[in-house]
Amino acid sequence: MRFVYPMFLFLMLLLGCENKHSNPSKNKDIHKKEIDSAQPKKVIEKEKPKVIEEKPLISRALDSAKTFLLDYGKENTEAKAIIETSFGNIEIQLFKDTPLHRANFIFLAKQHYFDNTLFYRVAPDFVIQGGNNDDTETSIKRSRIGEYLLYPEMRHNHNRGAVSMARYYEDNPRRLSKPYEFFIVIAQKGAHHLDGEHTVFGRVTKGLNVADKISMVKADSQEWPYADVPIKVRVVE
Repeated sequence: MRFVYPMFLFLMLLLGCENKHSNPSKNKDIHKKEIDSAQPKKVIEKEKPKVIEEKPLISRALDSAKTFLLDYGKENTEAKAIIETSFGNIEIQLFKDTPLHRANFIFLAKQHYFDNTLFYRVAPDFVIQGGNNDDTETSIKRSRIGEYLLYPEMRHNHNRGAVSMARYYEDNPRRLSKPYEFFIVIAQKGAHHLDGEHTVFGRVTKGLNVADKISMVKADSQEWPYADVPIKVRVVE
């Protein structure tokens, strides 16, 4: 009996080991399932809507901008606009023999580009310059309309009351005009050193005294007024 009992224990242990490892694939599957269930669920992200950048209204290409504005000018024949300020109104006549610049000014006015821009430069007995603002709204408007330039149309002189377009001086041998910024000559004798350098596209017919008042507001050494002089432009006929 003393040999039978140890033999019996040995057989029981052997059978137990066989049962434990008899189905390794099942045990492996269970273990894997437990690991998988412990992982965070995969989040299915919704597809983000594609942001479509709007094409500017006016192309950067010179000839394309020219065609656009000439066509616009044929449909919009107005030749008078009013610049509204807190100092009073300035009425201007737009010259029809500068069709690109006339159409450009009308287009920007009807797009409400000038609303909340400023007379941001005031130089007594010289000019007041407007059509810009350093706020985000103006930048957004420019992006929507386009960053383009205008062929020059130099047919008029810079007499007192002349309305002329600003331009870049560096790398601009053709004297192309910037479309957004304009200035009004208030110098009693005019600013004839600018003749042939900038395109005059209109003249003040009423409210030149308002321009004179604006030129006298306090400004810093860079001719920026300490207090904003906001403007609004509307086309009347």
